Amino acid sequence: MKYCPILNYGDSEINALSNTYKDIQKFKPQDQLLPILELPRKTKKESFDKKMKTQGSYLQKKIGANKVVIDFSDSYQNFVFEDIVKYVNDTYAILTDGSVNFIPMVHYDDKEELINALSILEPSEVWIRFTPHLFQSAVDKIIINGTIPELSKLFKNSKISYVADFYQDVADINRITDFLALLHPEHNNVILSLTSCPQNADMAVPESFTNVGPRTDLAIFKKELEIFPDLVFSDYTVRLKPEPTTEEKRQINLSNTYFKIFYSTDTSYFIGKSSMIKLINDGSAKVSSNDLCSLIVSSPNYDGSDYSSADKEIMEISKGKKEIKDHKTPIRIGINHHMVKTIHQL
Repeated sequence: MKYCPILNYGDSEINALSNTYKDIQKFKPQDQLLPILELPRKTKKESFDKKMKTQGSYLQKKIGANKVVIDFSDSYQNFVFEDIVKYVNDTYAILTDGSVNFIPMVHYDDKEELINALSILEPSEVWIRFTPHLFQSAVDKIIINGTIPELSKLFKNSKISYVADFYQDVADINRITDFLALLHPEHNNVILSLTSCPQNADMAVPESFTNVGPRTDLAIFKKELEIFPDLVFSDYTVRLKPEPTTEEKRQINLSNTYFKIFYSTDTSYFIGKSSMIKLINDGSAKVSSNDLCSLIVSSPNYDGSDYSSADKEIMEISKGKKEIKDHKTPIRIGINHHMVKTIHQL
């Protein structure tokens, strides 16, 4: 069964993905894992263009021939593309020239010019992303019935799959079922995306390994699978928020933050949290990054060093062979472990 995690486009996520492909070789990763990548988020078009120039070859180097879904929506950017057609054509060409094996995706409410530009390229397959967490249930039927016929005409030569992205809106299970029913009668290629992972580690107790909540997301999917047997699962792994921009990073005092490792079990989300980094730096911390990983390793919820690249790294850090020196390392560890865990469960 395929698993389609939604990943922000950052070094931690791409490296976690690369490690996951290595970890699941015995599962035939091309059959099990089909990640959705959101394009880099930038505040200026110049920054986006500079980043994208190398992304075709970069992605191919990291993930090889494995297929990915690329979200072409411009809704993530903090600027407006003056020429949306050029943006679509250039991005498509960069990925194609870099030999990236990709399926393009757009949102149902993206700009008409963006959707039209992609349809003109006639991809063999395209994904359409609905975001019901952003609108009221009263308009579910209106939105689906008002957009699918037009999108089907535009992409008449493409195989179309539909993503129902509920994000953290998981309280109303009946709405999820009804929304899927609206998509499902004529369209069997439906992906359910949702998450019950906390957005941040605020609720986790410092200097501990804390259970921060159940994996309601996977439980809901398994329940929906009984109704829609060919449904595909998608979530946000353990990284809901994108990497801060350069400007945002300048405003963060890293000394007053903690090292945090999100660790998924079969039924729950756990977070390991160190002492404050400034205490680690001056040597007065009760729980350093090494101690943090020791807490995880000594827990009955630890899956063992052979489970994934992330679990091996946790063990090495716990033994003092490595150290966590930045926030990218815990993010990579958490995402890698979560993806391997979810693939095992599915």
